[in-house]
Amino acid sequence: VSPFDAETAKQVARNVRKVNYSFSARSWEEVSSDATAFIAALLQKDLTQRLTALEALEHPWLKDLAPNASDQPLPMMRQLELWVQDNRRSRDLFLHHNR
Repeated sequence: VSPFDAETAKQVARNVRKVNYSFSARSWEEVSSDATAFIAALLQKDLTQRLTALEALEHPWLKDLAPNASDQPLPMMRQLELWVQDNRRSRDLFLHHNR
């Protein structure tokens, strides 16, 4: 299961929390190994293994401007956009009800 392949932000969060994902889904075929290594390092459940913000900024995939990346659009981007929109709606609804 792709970490972002879910219907709702809640399901994505559950996949990430349970470390219930892999990068073998078809939507990840065009993603470079550098990018998947970067994402996997950010999604580590164990805080001691997870990249800090500073470490993330120093990661070769970001620092070297993704040298092995393709310029083709990624199939999973639409799913990620939907997740971000859903997450924003959930946050806004939460903030509205907790004023």
